[in-house]
Amino acid sequence: MTVLEGYNSLISDTFDWIPQVKSDISSLTGYLDEWRQGHCSEQRPKPSVPGPLQELQSQKLKYIHTVSIEALMRVKEFLHMLLKNLDHLETC
Repeated sequence: MTVLEGYNSLISDTFDWIPQVKSDISSLTGYLDEWRQGHCSEQRPKPSVPGPLQELQSQKLKYIHTVSIEALMRVKEFLHMLLKNLDHLETC
């Protein structure tokens, strides 16, 4: 969830279709958080932000459109990996 939320925060609202994408990502992270709260008794500490995400965050103000496109591509890659490994969602 940290990764998705991080990339979602990097996506600029300058394109007409972006608000729907950002809304969908927020809905997904909200659903995953609700599932985790209902199925996982132990609360894990929030993981640290991965290096590639930190790098994009540091470049956001300078290259907003480039960072937005890169964040979208990384969300796409993350969701593709998630689909391939759905069984990992069943573990807390």
